[in-house]
Amino acid sequence: MKKVAVLLSLPFFLLGCEKMELEEKLSDSELLELAYDSNFFYPDDFYKDPASPEKSIYYVNTVSISPINQRDSRWIELSTNDKNEALKWLNLTIINSSDRVNHLLIEENETEKYFEFECNQITDGTFEHTILFRVHKTSYYHSIFDRWQPWNHINETKYGNYNAEIEKNKIKECIEYLWVQNTFANLGQKVLSSTIKGKNDYLEVHIVSLSMTYGDWDMRDVLKVYDNYILFNKNSRLISFRQSLRKEIFGKQR
Repeated sequence: MKKVAVLLSLPFFLLGCEKMELEEKLSDSELLELAYDSNFFYPDDFYKDPASPEKSIYYVNTVSISPINQRDSRWIELSTNDKNEALKWLNLTIINSSDRVNHLLIEENETEKYFEFECNQITDGTFEHTILFRVHKTSYYHSIFDRWQPWNHINETKYGNYNAEIEKNKIKECIEYLWVQNTFANLGQKVLSSTIKGKNDYLEVHIVSLSMTYGDWDMRDVLKVYDNYILFNKNSRLISFRQSLRKEIFGKQR
């Protein structure tokens, strides 16, 4: 994996919008090279999920546990500290999935962050792939974000509560873990850097990310560079998110 120069900035929420410009560290051509590099996703020190990349990860939620004709108008990932409740939600998720799909539970796992149930997915009697069904532990993270609401990252979006040890590296790990799981609707954006700073009752993780939009015929690809500011309130334990576009770079012609 390629290493990327560490990029520093002053937190947007805490200290205003002054920051080092990304182009001072990496040229446009270097940014495009990283964006097109199929082997680069995160810096070496970014959180890595322990699951094998061949296995899908799915977080049980308010939609998955409901019958298709009774589904909630909200999509919120569930959390509990009770393994039996997590198992109940897993069973409801399986029962309410497609009639053609069966899930064979083959292994259970528990971490500080989640309960995990490894299932082989079998469709029409044929094994397809393995899914890791997960349920957040409330003692670690409790989501309040509705994925079916319009995403407006220009304004502050409230995501949930981090409930574990309040320590810089621990909170940074939680934010990066949530990023890897696409909690912030980052939709596979690549990460250039991740830093954390604090002041008084707040800690802020600043993630610089890349998002590529591929052009249609006779159109050029467009690379967008974002500043992502994830704020943690030590008193309320609330995690909130804000994103701003730093620059756009034209890529290959299609």
